[in-house]
Amino acid sequence: MKSINCYLLDIQNKGKCIYFPDGELLLNMREWYPDGRKRSGRRLGMFIRRNLTPEPDIWKMGLPDPNCQGSQISDRKGRLYFSNPSTTDARRNLVIHKDIDGHGQTWTPFCTITEGPAAYSDLVILWESPVWPIKTITGVLYETGEEGPYERIDFTAVR
Repeated sequence: MKSINCYLLDIQNKGKCIYFPDGELLLNMREWYPDGRKRSGRRLGMFIRRNLTPEPDIWKMGLPDPNCQGSQISDRKGRLYFSNPSTTDARRNLVIHKDIDGHGQTWTPFCTITEGPAAYSDLVILWESPVWPIKTITGVLYETGEEGPYERIDFTAVR
């Protein structure tokens, strides 16, 4: 699997895309309306690479989101991870979620990085064991602070 940036529709941005070996693309994007309306979630979409047309009923609201960028990554074993401020009302409570169905349709909280202010984040795979069982150490670089989310940039490694 491979991660790339993606932008598809006028109201969806700050997106990430995972390319699966079978040719499918998982798009995970923030919904944003220029007139100030906000959605309280992210759009998830599975696309077939051949024609880039969404499958029926595949667009759905996914993870909670306060209208903020998020990061998505996959490890060598194909496990998907997603980080964002996991609330609908403010940029706080940065959580890494882990996909539990293998195609980004069902997520569970994996690790809370901070319950305080947090905004944009970026995930990276720091290390993967070369032998079975594959163990992964993931890193997250993120905006945070004491009073607001834009005071400093921190980095945390997670097993």
